[in-house]
Amino acid sequence: MKYNILLFFFGFLSSLNAQDFPGSRDQSQAPLDTLNTGLSLEEATGPDTTILNYYYLSDLTELHTFRDTSLTYFEDYHPFKNFEKFYLTLGSPNSSHMNAIWDGGNSVFTNLRFDQYQAFSLRPNKFRFFELNRPYNDLSFIPLGDQNEFQVSAKFSRDFDESINVSIDYLRITNDGEYVLQEGKNTMFSIGFWAKRPNSPHQMLISFYANNHNEQFNGGVSDTSFFNTELPIRTNVPVYLSGVDARNQDFEVALDNYFGDPSKWNAYHQVSYRSGYFRYSDQTTRTSLDSVFYEDFLIDERGLRNFQKYKTLKNTVLLGRGGDHIFNIKAGLTHQLQLFDFEYDQPSVNDLSLDGSLGFNISNIYLKADAKLGLLNIAGNFLINAEAGFRSSKWFEVDAGLKLLRNDPLNQDQHLGLNGALFWENSLNKKFLTEIYGRLYVPKTKTTLSITSLLIDNAIYYDTLANPLQVDESITGLQLMGRQKLGWKWIQTEHIIHYQVFSENLWNLPELMSKHKLFFKFKLFQNNLHFNVGGTFSQFLQDKSIAFQPVTGTFHPVESASPNFQNLDLFLTAKISNFRILFSWDNAIDFVSPNINYHIHTVPQWDNLFRFGVRWIIWD
Repeated sequence: MKYNILLFFFGFLSSLNAQDFPGSRDQSQAPLDTLNTGLSLEEATGPDTTILNYYYLSDLTELHTFRDTSLTYFEDYHPFKNFEKFYLTLGSPNSSHMNAIWDGGNSVFTNLRFDQYQAFSLRPNKFRFFELNRPYNDLSFIPLGDQNEFQVSAKFSRDFDESINVSIDYLRITNDGEYVLQEGKNTMFSIGFWAKRPNSPHQMLISFYANNHNEQFNGGVSDTSFFNTELPIRTNVPVYLSGVDARNQDFEVALDNYFGDPSKWNAYHQVSYRSGYFRYSDQTTRTSLDSVFYEDFLIDERGLRNFQKYKTLKNTVLLGRGGDHIFNIKAGLTHQLQLFDFEYDQPSVNDLSLDGSLGFNISNIYLKADAKLGLLNIAGNFLINAEAGFRSSKWFEVDAGLKLLRNDPLNQDQHLGLNGALFWENSLNKKFLTEIYGRLYVPKTKTTLSITSLLIDNAIYYDTLANPLQVDESITGLQLMGRQKLGWKWIQTEHIIHYQVFSENLWNLPELMSKHKLFFKFKLFQNNLHFNVGGTFSQFLQDKSIAFQPVTGTFHPVESASPNFQNLDLFLTAKISNFRILFSWDNAIDFVSPNINYHIHTVPQWDNLFRFGVRWIIWD
């Protein structure tokens, strides 16, 4: 039945009006920039529409544009609610999470461990500098529960003396959780300084990033029969763990220098220093529930600790020509020195890559290729990403590409220390990914379709106890995506669907995921008051469950069956001038359904509750 629904949906797409959506690869390749910024893309313009141009820190040759009425998409106030993203979470607004759509990554360097807070982290390659002629401020505050639970965000950009630009991005989420021992705090802060120097061939950019996450883990509900009682109090539901504390701390500072016009022949250098650690600590592990939950990880009844510290010094040098020339070329080196501290050992790693890119732009046709070749510690690793496309703003845009990636398994999958001693040491081979992708965008119908074919060799997966394993045979996969945004007068709808299937689903990822939004637009008081009323329905269709092991921050499959997850958020957003208001009834379907929803095995999703939020767009 679900396959018939899928075929009907893709057939239906071709006849409807839509907004473009990037594919599963690097989103910067999309014809319209719809990356999540907290500022939403809106095709329609109005008297208060914000139109801003910006550059990414790593590329000053490509100017991006977004339009934002700051009313549409205010209901997607949280990173987990980003309409484009599908995350599997632990049921609280600041929990550990993973992308529900399989992604092989793009890194050839040594990576320490899985990023379980990816939605709350900002790295230099995604930092934005705005091009504007007056100060810009975007502030929002959304209480999530009592006075200790809230989300606050701020974006600021301003030019000083026509030569210095300062940009700030800040997000803070604090939450106590619906169940016992779910308290968490997430902070993302970044600030950048851009010395433009209009009459100088030299441009310098300095940026700083702080991504800090504190979270308590309860291990999930240990006795689900408690939900069968009349009006159960969530804080009384029995859980597996107590006394657990975890922190993921990450700081980075980067200095970027461009010598020469970035759109012409130039030299680019970036040096960055990053430091941080991951710490998991359970103060006592003496109960029978601890034994059931930790299983092989329980090595000492007096407590359990996983500590991983890192310091990284990275240098990148590139020489070449960028911009809209017929022929573009870049070549250079990237060196990365990493110092680790695992308590039982303090190793160091030297990674070096040869980097290069080529590009041809002839009329509406383009060809480009990027490559990285690993040396020293990562010898044998490589990345090749070649793409060709045709862009016509009137008729259609189409592109297709091939990505080849060979890299090492995560350091944690190869070596893990617990309580200051080596816990496991695995001999794992390098992974190899072949990805063939294509995307079609039709401006007239504003329809986006993408397809990705995967071939994965030496895939890493986890058993039901969260131990890393490697499969010998090749795994094939297919990913399909379609997105639409429909509008007729005061009625607006938006749809996105992802389908993925593997010859062997080693990761128990959902097969079919979709989101559907419907809202109505109204204007009152001589068009001074604008408001939208509607809802967003999302669903994950899957057969088996995924569990979470907080000791390593690993999501892993389990044999238990998993019910399909469904969620409905109802909302009202309103704006007067530069002031916005949000009323949201999150997970409203929970009010009429007695079932407990799960993304992760034994960890319930949040119950239905009301939200209120405000947002200001301030100029000057």
